[in-house]
Amino acid sequence: MIKSTAPDKRLILPDLLKGFAVIFMIMVHVTDLFSDSATYHSAFGNVIRLLGGPLCAPVFLIFLGYFTAMKARHPLKIASRGLGLLFWGILLNIGLNFFLLLSILTGKSNEVPWKFILGADLLPLAGLSLLLIALAIQLLQKRYYIALILGFLLASLPEIAGQESMRIPVMLNSFIFGVSDWSYFPFFPWAGYVLVGFAIGSIDVKKILRPVRFLPLMLPLLVVVILFFSFGFSNSTNLSDYYHHGFGLFLWILAVVLVWVFSLSFFPKKIVDSVVGRFLVSCGKHVTAIYVIQWLLIGNAATLWFFGSMGYLEVIVSMLVVIALSSVAGIWLGRRFHSYSRQKLL
Repeated sequence: MIKSTAPDKRLILPDLLKGFAVIFMIMVHVTDLFSDSATYHSAFGNVIRLLGGPLCAPVFLIFLGYFTAMKARHPLKIASRGLGLLFWGILLNIGLNFFLLLSILTGKSNEVPWKFILGADLLPLAGLSLLLIALAIQLLQKRYYIALILGFLLASLPEIAGQESMRIPVMLNSFIFGVSDWSYFPFFPWAGYVLVGFAIGSIDVKKILRPVRFLPLMLPLLVVVILFFSFGFSNSTNLSDYYHHGFGLFLWILAVVLVWVFSLSFFPKKIVDSVVGRFLVSCGKHVTAIYVIQWLLIGNAATLWFFGSMGYLEVIVSMLVVIALSSVAGIWLGRRFHSYSRQKLL
């Protein structure tokens, strides 16, 4: 079973989970932007999107909520961090689309720049989620059940709101309900994962929760994952359905993540201490830097050279190259600027 042996008692399991998540995320970004039509729609592409779906963004968001609850920061600090995430998210949008925006400015492209600058991606979503927590912290702290109910409500609201959600102006609505093609992680339903993580963290303020205590839940959760696998697979591998999913897929993804957490928690320590295990844990520790670097590489490389052009072999090689460059640079930057790296974005 995984246990922390670090002097600062840092938990290894969250880093391991985030390490896997950022590697899967790089794989799905490379596949989605670099692969040709045949590769994208193949079984290979679907498997990559499945790995890069339930086991990526939901993991980041759940741990964002979990550690926000565990640290019990002042509302102003939480709000400040949320605003920072919004700012850095927009800046990252500009960075990853730099050459595309340059071609728009020089008249080489007729695309509308705002949809690339204001793309509703993971960092803006995280920022909005923290702003909500900052506003409601007095209500949520020590009341995990309220955070849990609110998380489920956020996940189900798009289906409840229906056509009423269309009345909000498009630019704003992209971040809220996700009605535009540049909305990837709208507030509804994705903030629900942050609130579920906050609920778990509110229970675990004394770090009493251990996966072994919840082992009896493993079997029923696994049954849920298997019984509804066809539903989950089809919705997770269709990006439009995944980005704008409803309450049913939300519950299935939560079951998948919990099974994944239980499974990794019982990894033999020998595997975690191996070269691969240590690499994944390091990626998890420095996930923010790796996340930013991989997007800068993939986004601009797609614009300049590779968009929709690669077969299986080229995609796999590109994955390995981007993983190597992003992880080496991200881990180095995280260690080099250690005091800054403590202020985790993800």
